[in-house]
Amino acid sequence: MLEAVEKAIGVMRKHYAEPLTLGTLANEAAYSKFHFARAFRGVTGIAPGHYLSAVRIFEAKKRLLNTTSSVSDIVSEIGYSSVGSFTTRFTRKVGAAPSQYRSPEVKQLLACVSRELAQLPDFEVARRAKQSQQIVFEETGSIIGTVLLPENGGAADILVGLFDSAVPQANPIECQVFVDSKRTHLHLARVPVGRWTAFAVAQRSSGTNNSGDFMVTDPTGPIDVVPGGIAQLSLRLRWPTRIDLPVAMTVACPLSLVSTTQIRA
Repeated sequence: MLEAVEKAIGVMRKHYAEPLTLGTLANEAAYSKFHFARAFRGVTGIAPGHYLSAVRIFEAKKRLLNTTSSVSDIVSEIGYSSVGSFTTRFTRKVGAAPSQYRSPEVKQLLACVSRELAQLPDFEVARRAKQSQQIVFEETGSIIGTVLLPENGGAADILVGLFDSAVPQANPIECQVFVDSKRTHLHLARVPVGRWTAFAVAQRSSGTNNSGDFMVTDPTGPIDVVPGGIAQLSLRLRWPTRIDLPVAMTVACPLSLVSTTQIRA
């Protein structure tokens, strides 16, 4: 099952600009469409279509931040036929329109883990940006817990974020950073009431921006935060695998880029 899913994911990553269908991917995996969809969700936690969409959004982010290509050119390069439908999907998933995403602040605060690109933002810059938002939520709770690194991971710089989706694509609704840590005690205060997914990424303290120096967690949730309540959370960092989604999220992006959905959450 894992081998079949890995093969399908390889096709997605190589041919994301093509009109891939569930039938095409199932044939690559030598499964029926029904059994392939069930196997894929069982291994990755999400549906094949959601995985492919996330890969395309990630590729769009890379092009928006690192090229001067027009949005319409990027749309055709990543497999969308309509600028309007892409803009709507991107804005809903990311919390900012494609044109807004090209803000220099977005790139400065980017946390990214993929085979081709891996980086964490400067944590002090991220803290200042987060403080400048000063978003006040009417009802909040707290999350406490631990973040553990692999035994052979050494000390690392760690970013923990809370998201409204099992696929982290927008900026986190709340986050916490740890510098040069081996085991951390997590405490997220003033978390807005809602149902959240936690995700963490870390970079070895002595490492470089090489993907081999980065660790991730599985998206963990749902975490229900109730008014005045304290939810428990335990995260364990691990080395990335071939089935992990590429992740690119902006930490504490400027308030002008924060989606109204997140502000109201």
